[in-house]
Amino acid sequence: MIWIITGNGAAVLISSTRRNVTIRNGHIRGTTTFAAGAFTTRGFLDGVANSSGSSANLRVSDLNVSGLADDGIDLGSNMATLVIERCSLAVCAGRGMQAGIIHDCAADTTGDSAISGDVVANCSGETVNTAAAAAFGVSGLSNVENCRGIAVSGPGVQGVNVSNSRGTSTSGNGLAASNAINCEGVSTSGSNGVNAIGGTASFCRVRRDGGVAIIASNAIGTGTVTAPNKSLGTP
Repeated sequence: MIWIITGNGAAVLISSTRRNVTIRNGHIRGTTTFAAGAFTTRGFLDGVANSSGSSANLRVSDLNVSGLADDGIDLGSNMATLVIERCSLAVCAGRGMQAGIIHDCAADTTGDSAISGDVVANCSGETVNTAAAAAFGVSGLSNVENCRGIAVSGPGVQGVNVSNSRGTSTSGNGLAASNAINCEGVSTSGSNGVNAIGGTASFCRVRRDGGVAIIASNAIGTGTVTAPNKSLGTP
């Protein structure tokens, strides 16, 4: 059991190349706060940090992390052997979680992308970054499945193959994917509710008031719609 409250630097630092390391079961609590649209940073910079791009077989499980001045749980590269599972995070001025595989996790009130990995499943993420179009709620370089993401300037959810997921954004795409299946995208003022340009949108539901609901090279049970308040397909 890990229980760490207040401090500075990283609460848990993997300081050089390591293999076959598991960190699990505990709480990391810093003193950074978020109010009136701004972070007041203090205490721990990072929750769990991996400083070597050569580390492998790292697993972080069942941690509760909050109040960080920089990144929450950052294992670095998108190698499949770097795994975050069943973790929760709240109030993090930098990136929320990053690893190769992330599943069954939640991250909210982050200053950069909330959850980013290669394969992301059963996760929810919310970023409060108002400036960066590259700040995502949930991002997967390969697959995103059964996730929920909320963003302000960037996409709520982004991935190559995205299924059974919901993305919401204020001024970005609600959901952006090469292929979107059974998804929902909501954008208040961004370009598209669902953007699958160059790919396929299958059976998606979308809301984009006054703009393009769905744009895709191939739309199955959907279409490219410019009228407001359109919901198409059966997710």
